[in-house]
Amino acid sequence: MVTNSGFTISIKRSVSNRNLVSDGQSKSGPKSGPKSGPKSGPKSIKEKILVALCGNELSSAELVTAIGQHSLSGKLKLAIKALLANGLVEYTIPGTPRSRLQKYRLTEKGKLLVPND
Repeated sequence: MVTNSGFTISIKRSVSNRNLVSDGQSKSGPKSGPKSGPKSGPKSIKEKILVALCGNELSSAELVTAIGQHSLSGKLKLAIKALLANGLVEYTIPGTPRSRLQKYRLTEKGKLLVPND
């Protein structure tokens, strides 16, 4: 605000960078509040599948429950297909992939990717 010979002039401007202090130096410290939740852990569906299969043989329905989903979604089917194609997961009954008794397990290559807890 500037006052000059009885007149008052107000200039409003928006500040796009709220991390600036009035002297032009940036604030130090975190830019957002605290975040809750685990610091590490599986993030993607593929990682969740690999962790769930560690030491287990699971059917697709059992995988759904193990990774915390409600149903066998298209995204989950694609993730299983990609893991099979990359040789990280294998069928327990290789000759009949559509068997009702079919389950999935980790391959040796897949076991190398899962951290040992």
